[in-house]
Amino acid sequence: MKEATSELNMTLMVVIAVGGLVAFFYLTLWPVIRNNVYQNTACSKAICENTKNADGSVDCHYEDDKGNTVDILCAWKG
Repeated sequence: MKEATSELNMTLMVVIAVGGLVAFFYLTLWPVIRNNVYQNTACSKAICENTKNADGSVDCHYEDDKGNTVDILCAWKG
C-alpha cells in the first residue's frame, strides 16, 4: 500500500509542476511573444519615414483591418 501511495504522490507532484509551467507560459511568456509577433507584422506592413530617430527607431504608419491609420515605432532597417 505504501508503494501505491508513493506513486500517487509523485504523479500529483508532476501534475502540479506541469500545471505551474503551463500557467507561467500563458501568463508571462505568451503575452510577450504575441506582442512581438504583432509588432513585427505591423512593421512589415507599415510605410516608414526616411529619418531615423535618436534611439534607432523610425516613425511609421499603417492601415489596420478596420481601415484606421495607426502610428507606430519600428526598428530602423537602413
